[in-house]
Amino acid sequence: MAFAALFAFADLRELWRVLSQADLRLLLLSAGCALLSYAAMSRSYQGIATAAGTKVPFWEMFKITLVANTANYLVSTGGLSGFALRMYFLNRRAIAMEPPSSFRWRRRF
Repeated sequence: MAFAALFAFADLRELWRVLSQADLRLLLLSAGCALLSYAAMSRSYQGIATAAGTKVPFWEMFKITLVANTANYLVSTGGLSGFALRMYFLNRRAIAMEPPSSFRWRRRF
């Protein structure tokens, strides 16, 4: 919604003028770096899931990461919206997520 509002309130002629003067190589380089960044985050989350005993295909984790991080950019919740979405999508794929052992309460007598 916020992304759509950006285009709704922007001067589209000016936006097109700026884009038409942009260096296409630099735009592609920027997009490639962004994709590599998402791929690295996805691989990181995939490694965490593997360490927790769950196999998640890279492409699935990439899609989850893309949606979760986009939510973080659009909704200012300190990363909680993306975390919640990530858990939602993992649970939807029948991947049980539980808190790491360091967060579990244990009684010691």
